[in-house]
Amino acid sequence: MSEYFGVPLRQMRDAGLPKKFDLVSEDRSIVGDAKYLTLVHRQWDPPAKMMEIAGHVWLLEKTPASRRFLVFGNQIEVANLWLARYGVLATPVEFYFLGPTGKIDRLTAANLSGRTPPASAGKYEPLRAWLLGQTGAEIILTFNEIEDILGDELPTSARQYVAWWANEDPRLSQHVQCRAWRGGGWTARPNLGLAQVKFRKD
Repeated sequence: MSEYFGVPLRQMRDAGLPKKFDLVSEDRSIVGDAKYLTLVHRQWDPPAKMMEIAGHVWLLEKTPASRRFLVFGNQIEVANLWLARYGVLATPVEFYFLGPTGKIDRLTAANLSGRTPPASAGKYEPLRAWLLGQTGAEIILTFNEIEDILGDELPTSARQYVAWWANEDPRLSQHVQCRAWRGGGWTARPNLGLAQVKFRKD
């Protein structure tokens, strides 16, 4: 990847994050990680690995680098599977595949789905990443639990108006919060009286 980006890359810890990244330029303008993953028995969907990728994407999005990337080895299907399901959410993070001959290919969700990725979920991206890692069909979170995931308080309107939790099309909505659940295929059903939200997988 050093040759691809044209600068030396080495393992380095990014300031302010509890993570040592595999491929970082000296000025920290380029930050990336290498993942060598395979499908279960090289055939089956690996839920834990999908969650692992979501976690790395989320951490990379937190870096101030101008170029953020994941490079995959072993099976291109793992990266393509994640991009096909969730890649529209990973707009700041570039995906690459390093083939056995050393050839590097850029992977994008738009190429897989024919869709243009929507804008990010802003401050609600930690909730998006958390939901991406869930395998159940239904989850109930209290407002306080959501705030713990976000590391920030929900706005007053989230506790007062059901409309704040509207399930809009994440590609069209201007409400960043809905992209956190709708972008991953979840719907939100708030219960303001109980101060909780039921998320249900589509």
